Amino acid sequence: MALEDDIKMADRHVRQGERHIAEQRRRIGELERHHLPAGRADDLLQIFESLQSFHEFHLSRLLEKAERVKAAQNRDKDLIARARRALARTVRA
Repeated sequence: MALEDDIKMADRHVRQGERHIAEQRRRIGELERHHLPAGRADDLLQIFESLQSFHEFHLSRLLEKAERVKAAQNRDKDLIARARRALARTVRA
């Protein structure tokens, strides 16, 4: 899988996680308003929040990697351009 595809997937997981957490909080609120036990729902929310931290961390690592790749590509382009200029000067001389 290409880095760009990995980033899209991780971003999708982050957005889905945000929705799951919001929905779980809404469910907990409903349980509490009806004076029903919410302990297991709270436990599940904690799991969702832990997973969300992982998804956000994973996305941030992929974005950092993309920045490093982009910087390396720019360095390579600069080196190639300098080499071409040096070669052109050599050929003309």
